[in-house]
Amino acid sequence: HINEYMISNLNNFQHRGYQSAGISYIESHTRHDIKTFKKLGLVEDVFKSFEFDSIINYCIGHVRYSTRKKDNDTVMLEEAQPLIGQIDDMKFALAHNGNIPTINEIKKEYNIITTNNSDSFVLVKLIELLYEKYKNIEHVLINIINTIPGSYSLLVLYNNNVYAMRDRFGIRPLLIGKKNMTGYCFVSESVALGDYKSLREVQPGEIVKS
Repeated sequence: HINEYMISNLNNFQHRGYQSAGISYIESHTRHDIKTFKKLGLVEDVFKSFEFDSIINYCIGHVRYSTRKKDNDTVMLEEAQPLIGQIDDMKFALAHNGNIPTINEIKKEYNIITTNNSDSFVLVKLIELLYEKYKNIEHVLINIINTIPGSYSLLVLYNNNVYAMRDRFGIRPLLIGKKNMTGYCFVSESVALGDYKSLREVQPGEIVKS
């Protein structure tokens, strides 16, 4: 079950950060409703008392560290991922790994105002703005891949689909795993594949829909 896989394998990413951990997921009895659970602390402590309500069809997770030393708990929890946005009255969740050097130029071009310095928040706002133009999430993500430079990988959970995308230069790793006939996962390190078999890497500039 994804329920067991997600939590156990987030522990394998603990070395990536000690600040916070979180998941966004869609339960099997709902089609579009995304629930999110995230807290400050180590993975083991964050999910110690957490229980899924039912079987999970889709789920993305993230373990975070901060590159700044002056964040307080409120700021750290606000920036904990996955982050949630909304388009056409439907939520989407985003997990982001990497850096976007032109983030200030993007904010200026699209008149994006944020209360923090997180690249990930800007990406959420950018998806919302571009969706107003394209009215299609896939066209939005293609536009981001084609126009936003940097070293990053993204997971976007939306409308019963997970979109995995990797920057055009392929600097940040992103792997596709498969289990049985229908189970797929995307991980940034092979240590989190668990009992999934590695299929291949997401190619630079590629978007994979599952």
